[in-house]
Amino acid sequence: MTQAPAETEIDAAAPTPPRCDTVLLIEDDKLVARFVERLLSRQGYTMTWAPDGQAGLDAMRNQRFPLVMTDCEMPGLNGMEVSQKIRADESLGFTYLIMLTGRTDSKVITEAFEAGVDDFINKPCSPPELYARLQAAQRIIALEDNLARQNLRAHRMNAELAVLNDQLDHIANYDALTEVFNRKAGIERLDQAMASAERRGRELSVLMIDIDKFKTLNDEHGHEAGDLGVTWVAQTVQQLVPSHGAACRLGGDEFLAILPDTSSRDALLLGEKLRTHIAQGKGRPDGVPADLLTLSIGLATCEPDSGLDRTTLLRLADEAMYKSKRSGRDRVSLHQAA
Repeated sequence: MTQAPAETEIDAAAPTPPRCDTVLLIEDDKLVARFVERLLSRQGYTMTWAPDGQAGLDAMRNQRFPLVMTDCEMPGLNGMEVSQKIRADESLGFTYLIMLTGRTDSKVITEAFEAGVDDFINKPCSPPELYARLQAAQRIIALEDNLARQNLRAHRMNAELAVLNDQLDHIANYDALTEVFNRKAGIERLDQAMASAERRGRELSVLMIDIDKFKTLNDEHGHEAGDLGVTWVAQTVQQLVPSHGAACRLGGDEFLAILPDTSSRDALLLGEKLRTHIAQGKGRPDGVPADLLTLSIGLATCEPDSGLDRTTLLRLADEAMYKSKRSGRDRVSLHQAA
């Protein structure tokens, strides 16, 4: 079984984060603010004071405050409006919101909870009640932080998994040497192209391509030269095949070009263009001797309503390719199927 990445393992083992030690107090009464600050300092908290609702929102946009206490009744933006704006602004992140109020009637409490408040503290603040509320807030903040880190790890793992899946898909569908489709992927695309051509009543052509004198290249110049030659041919096929077609390596020195919506005449022109590119050495890498490699190409076309299956189409193209071999190589031979 593949092990999870080390970074993810470290994240999963990370300890619970320390408590939130900074409190933002939004309070228009300076005396109340000082009183609350003294109570908070006894418990190791640092308090930032905002004298009105807008100042509090501005402070939150400049600094992260997971723990906020706000007065209910203030000039300008009151506590309810501040709460609503905090909840509407996702950029502020998670905020545990405690409201300070001298009113305890059910209407005010209901409105506050609807505005997004998490908890209440009655004025004047009772130190034991304040400390108990803060402890509860710390538990919720810690849980939210852990959840956020878990979500981040899950997002990272999903991103890593997506990359791995892309890599596996590439390995499964592309030839490792030439970076064109491998045999499996090529056959799948041929089946798709044939099904589409049958539905739409369109022609489909294929080119069976074999490298001439490939064994000579390997035997006399080494496998590195052979790899360069195969890659050169593959890339040339890839470049010349239209974007709606496909090129694949069937194996060794044999390739297949799939040409949807292409008549035998147009496929013959493409085959000749491909043969000429290789014969004239266009784009030939330095490690491949000049004038050594040529192509024998076989062409077969599936006409609308011909009833040809994939096996027969490939066999006809293969027979045409061997006709090119027998006729002296470096040529394109046509096998038009009825």
